[in-house]
Amino acid sequence: MLTNDILSQLNRNQLKLISWIYNECVNNYHVTVSNKDISAKTDIPESTVEKYLKFFDDLDLNERTSERTQDFFTREWRTSSRKISLNPKKFNPEIIAAERSTRIGLVWFLNSGL
Repeated sequence: MLTNDILSQLNRNQLKLISWIYNECVNNYHVTVSNKDISAKTDIPESTVEKYLKFFDDLDLNERTSERTQDFFTREWRTSSRKISLNPKKFNPEIIAAERSTRIGLVWFLNSGL
């Protein structure tokens, strides 16, 4: 589980990034946007985003997967898609599911016009 020891190792921007990833995972199960898009949404430089993601990997906070495909014309390999998700050993999936249900219920209530 996530402990205060782990949180004390993070600076303000790292906390902002892991909080943003957490919210995206609650809303969409995982993050699929590029580092450039994450940088624009969090106001953290793109190179720093990658550095922080690697740091989170070292702390076992997140899990990253990527799929690579070969470009038909240039024969170069490129990342075609990737996912960043929270490590279920550090972040309780039941709590994330409960937060997701609460948000969905709140959105439904607000859209119902009551």
